[in-house]
Amino acid sequence: MKVAICILLLSATAFAVDVRNFESNLTRIATTTGDARNREIETLLGRSQDFIGAVLNQLAPSQAKIVEQYRNLRNDSQTGASSSSSGSTSLVLNPYLADIFGISFEAGSILKTVSGSTINLQIKPAGIFCAAKTKDGSSAAPGADCPVEFWKRFGITAAFDKSRSNTPSQLTALQDDFSQLRVHFDLLQPTVKNAQEAVIASMNMQADDATDVADEFNSNPALMAWRTEARAAIVRAADAADSQRKEALTNALSDALDKLQRLLQTDPSLQAVVPALTKFTEHNIETNLKAIVLEKLERTNFAAEVSWDRPDVAKADIANGIVTKGQRPPDLITARLIYSQNYRPLILTANAEASWFRQTLPGMRGNFRNWQFSAAATFLLKEIPNFGKTTLSFGGLVGDLRQQPLGFDYTVPLVSDPTKTQKINLAGKIAAFNTRLEFPTAKKGVTIPISFTYASRTDLNKETDVKGSLGLTLRFDSFFPTEP
Repeated sequence: MKVAICILLLSATAFAVDVRNFESNLTRIATTTGDARNREIETLLGRSQDFIGAVLNQLAPSQAKIVEQYRNLRNDSQTGASSSSSGSTSLVLNPYLADIFGISFEAGSILKTVSGSTINLQIKPAGIFCAAKTKDGSSAAPGADCPVEFWKRFGITAAFDKSRSNTPSQLTALQDDFSQLRVHFDLLQPTVKNAQEAVIASMNMQADDATDVADEFNSNPALMAWRTEARAAIVRAADAADSQRKEALTNALSDALDKLQRLLQTDPSLQAVVPALTKFTEHNIETNLKAIVLEKLERTNFAAEVSWDRPDVAKADIANGIVTKGQRPPDLITARLIYSQNYRPLILTANAEASWFRQTLPGMRGNFRNWQFSAAATFLLKEIPNFGKTTLSFGGLVGDLRQQPLGFDYTVPLVSDPTKTQKINLAGKIAAFNTRLEFPTAKKGVTIPISFTYASRTDLNKETDVKGSLGLTLRFDSFFPTEP
């Protein structure tokens, strides 16, 4: 019980005399009388012998607080489009989607020959359901309290290419913006519930240090006198008029804790308490919480995706005997695995993917189109107050395009005789290097990624290419109201 007593008093002091943790106690004191009020006052001062559960519940951070820290510290979530889109800033995809809803606007491609402007809409249906049902946006986070926990693993992303009129020679744009649909599944998922339990466990691990200090409250004359004085001040405040009682109690408790803090700093008889107190407060609740977010909410992330890509062009009226005018190239199905390891301030991410055509046209060598492997190292830079950490990523990609990228032969006019065409073999190896800088705003609710890519080739061009991309991403998770 002494452990709980000390935690109650010293945690309030460590939080700069923040009396919000004692709101429920003050309410009970303000609304009771007689012996009941005296019991509540004794409880508040830590002398109750049956208050340990309530104390721990008060001090353990709320679900909303843990989720807020979780979202602020997460630097491996993905809102933008994949590298196969006409507008993208990401060579390597991250393993987590926004918990509720996200939008990105990106201009400039990564591996496409023709750059575009892509609008990316991302949702987690279960996250929206949880936030609406509980009226608490924190319940949409992985592992938070919501009855559809398994379905939070699923996310859906739709991409719309707004620049399809910019087409290469010999090809005609189709007036259809919808370009990609991705279904995402988290194979590993963090749990907020486990994080809350870990907070309690971490607090209990400090029991020895807390007990050393608590013994002083039961034996040191200066501390015993402080407790008597504090009790008298709270009793006087409790006798104030109804309209002023709550404010008077808050002020009395705040003043008492201020005096306790000064007493611990100035009274020579309490110098023996200082080492234990220092050690205890070095591991205060906020520090524990941040460590738990990183350690218990999974440093290792693993996700799987399947995407359906619709090509952005149709064949023009040229006689190559394979497709007719206006025919769309075959759709693509891409399977992707996404892995990430968080060594904060360094995050390592890797993608492995393969693509297949949904149909085999005459002249094609089966359905398999390409494979590729990519990896990135992301460094967390200095934090901008109230904005978040800027991130800098360096990524690389290698792959092999096993046959023509559109599924049919690509022809170009002969330089010597423009009335004739020749077939270009676009199959072959591909390599790319990318650097990406992402600036946060609005506590990472809005981020601005800037990306530069060097590629040994693009999908329709075997020559080297250097491109820049710019985006704007919005994650609406933090915009939903949360319970205090």
